[in-house]
Amino acid sequence: MKILIKPLSTNSLWKGRKYKTKEYDLYIRDMLYLLPNTLKIDPENIHFIFHLKKTTYDKADLDNFLKPILDIMKKKGIIKDDRYVKRIVAEKVISDEYKIEIVENGV
Repeated sequence: MKILIKPLSTNSLWKGRKYKTKEYDLYIRDMLYLLPNTLKIDPENIHFIFHLKKTTYDKADLDNFLKPILDIMKKKGIIKDDRYVKRIVAEKVISDEYKIEIVENGV
């Protein structure tokens, strides 16, 4: 199926300036610390698995997890810029603990 319309970027969704929350600032800090400098991924094809507890899983929009982690990976120097990513595989799974899995060298 083809839908003949220009895709709308999240950058076009809001008027005015958006401000980061304290929770996001702490998330950035923690992720910069936890992401290893040795992470080997294809910067054009990235595969994420988001492990969520059942209570979060049912409420979470999968796409909402992507932008923050891609921006943090850029900040860490793992990818040059998320605009160069051509393919993302993203999954959410029910788990006993929260974690983010980045599949190295595989999509």
